[in-house]
Amino acid sequence: MNTSLKTLSITEARKRIFDIAKFVQKGSQYSTLTEHGRACAVVISADEFDSWIETIDIASNPRLVRTIRSARKVFAKKDFISLRAILEEEERVIPKDRIDVRSRRQKIRTQKSQKNR
Repeated sequence: MNTSLKTLSITEARKRIFDIAKFVQKGSQYSTLTEHGRACAVVISADEFDSWIETIDIASNPRLVRTIRSARKVFAKKDFISLRAILEEEERVIPKDRIDVRSRRQKIRTQKSQKNR
């Protein structure tokens, strides 16, 4: 980690803005900018900012928070059925162990050749 970019004065930040931009884009890094020795701003990557905004949006929606809590309880109890299991039950998905790749390829080739006629 480049600690010289972790906290720096606004004057120094002005000189090193491109270095700071590269630094904050490296996985959850941020730079604190100071003015007269006191923190006055923080620079984070656009991805990190988007993540924070999404988290704030979710946290500010009580109904969604309740749904997430409820889903976590159900998941913890393992009281659910996977989408794959539901689709297999309705015969909409062929389980991977039953797929014959060669016959599937042949079927696709046959369909393509019939369309081209």
